[in-house]
Amino acid sequence: MRHFPERQAFQFEMVLASRGMPALRPAAERLYSAYINRMQGALSAAGYEADEAVTRLVFASLDGLVFQRLTVATEEQMRLALHQMERLLPLAPRP
Repeated sequence: MRHFPERQAFQFEMVLASRGMPALRPAAERLYSAYINRMQGALSAAGYEADEAVTRLVFASLDGLVFQRLTVATEEQMRLALHQMERLLPLAPRP
């Protein structure tokens, strides 16, 4: 996992700020929409049939892991969590 802590922290702060600053909401929505689209493309490229709900679930898990890595989790904890994600991902591989 690439680690750009300043950019990731800024994005989390911007998304949180959008709750109280409606002018930031469209930017936050575009950011997350782009991430969801990229995640859906990555899942499709890996052979998974992932609808928007599954894609959002996988992305939310990774988003949460990034937040934890920025704040409280160690690199080893992230490595183990990502390993478990890989084990769980055989959702519905295409034949």
